[in-house]
Amino acid sequence: KVAFPFEVKYCIKNQTPYHQKLTLSMSEVHPGDNLDVSDAVLVSGFVNGELQLGPSESRILCYSALAMRAGKTPMPALNVASQRYRSWVINDGQENPRYFYVMP
Repeated sequence: KVAFPFEVKYCIKNQTPYHQKLTLSMSEVHPGDNLDVSDAVLVSGFVNGELQLGPSESRILCYSALAMRAGKTPMPALNVASQRYRSWVINDGQENPRYFYVMP
């Protein structure tokens, strides 16, 4: 519902035997759709920086969100990249934008 906070969680697991350094960023614009979600949803949590995972270690990223309008609403794009492999772990912005439906 509009103006009721809710949680969004992502679980990231290092499935390699190597230490991983990950770069994390959350954007309010989906590059593929040019949707600006800054007026639709407010998000708090770890939105920009680096995190490190040991072999077989997992981490849960928790975000609190607050929808500001009703209807189909895009979540801010979360992008997590592995610096070791120079590849995406999570890439919401390009191919997989996440939407949720907000009741009035």
